[in-house]
Amino acid sequence: MDESQQIKNPDSQRYKTVNLLKSRNRIILTGTPIENNTMDLYAQLSFIVPGLLGSKKYFKDVYTTPIDAFHDRKRKKNAERENKAFHSP
Repeated sequence: MDESQQIKNPDSQRYKTVNLLKSRNRIILTGTPIENNTMDLYAQLSFIVPGLLGSKKYFKDVYTTPIDAFHDRKRKKNAERENKAFHSP
């Protein structure tokens, strides 16, 4: 999927629809993986590897709230390290 930021909202109809697609492999491409908040990243990565980041609630509690609301650098660093394999340098 090119321009995967188009599925950045996991509550959107677009996100739900593309997740119905059946395929053996999924690849996303984007120049802007995070436009608004860390939930953008969750939506895109959960599309290519469902379950990798846990449930939406877990991700929100562990990463989105601490990083976006409280600017928690340690959580941000952990998220970057855990997701490093999914982005190019």
